[in-house]
Amino acid sequence: MWGVIVCSVAFLALTADTLSQVPARTKAQNLTTQVVAGKQAWQRHDCIGCHTILGNRAYHGPDLTKIAQTQGTAFLRTWLKNPLARCPTSA
Repeated sequence: MWGVIVCSVAFLALTADTLSQVPARTKAQNLTTQVVAGKQAWQRHDCIGCHTILGNRAYHGPDLTKIAQTQGTAFLRTWLKNPLARCPTSA
């Protein structure tokens, strides 16, 4: 019984410590409206179901971590308007 009590207290203490660190670790003060809108679009369209970002999740589609730097924003705008286009920059 004492083991359960000790483990429960340790669990609660570690949980409280983790929750107290969340605001500092998320760096919420650095989030712009564009970042928030992008995250909401990512979640709304379930992009993580196919794509990887920061090396996490699915592997059906390409990793989108640095897609804006590698492909450019013009490519992304065209691609997002017509995802079925094979090569939107040549159209």
